[in-house]
Amino acid sequence: TLHTLFPYTTLFRSLLDLLRRRRRYSEPEARFYLVQLIGACEYMHNNSVIHRDLKLGNLMLDEHMNLRVGDFGLAALVKFPGERKK
Repeated sequence: TLHTLFPYTTLFRSLLDLLRRRRRYSEPEARFYLVQLIGACEYMHNNSVIHRDLKLGNLMLDEHMNLRVGDFGLAALVKFPGERKK
């Protein structure tokens, strides 16, 4: 089952859910999540992946409140440097 493969799936919340619950992020929280998002983007780009749908609803939080990028349905794999995707 899904819970066997991803035991913490029910604990994941998106940054959108967090924002709706709390109305705002503190500056340290925003900084913390932005640093993690930049690291995730760097990792994806180093592996030739373009996400193309980054938004609060696709940025999940794990059980330790660390950022996880989800929903790669619109993602593209770049085959050579400089290639542009439509």
